[in-house]
Amino acid sequence: MRRPGQAAPSRPQPARTSRPATFHGGSYGTLLGGQYAETYPRHVRAMVLESVIDHSVPTTRDFLHAEAATAHDSFLEFVKWCQRATDCALHD
Repeated sequence: MRRPGQAAPSRPQPARTSRPATFHGGSYGTLLGGQYAETYPRHVRAMVLESVIDHSVPTTRDFLHAEAATAHDSFLEFVKWCQRATDCALHD
């Protein structure tokens, strides 16, 4: 925990306890959890990462491009399903 006026650390810091940390991260928390586990593997007891963000993507632009392409692909798959399915709510 930072004290008022204390600068934020430039990277994750190891848990200040003798027991390894247990962490649950979702979305952006997966980036923090993954970085912590890579930096301090002996300080992690268990970690669950959901909706993982690939932290090897070099720029936000590249990340957003990949996310948009995935969403577009999912939409096209939905359109194909809807064309085949008689119970699709989008049919007249």
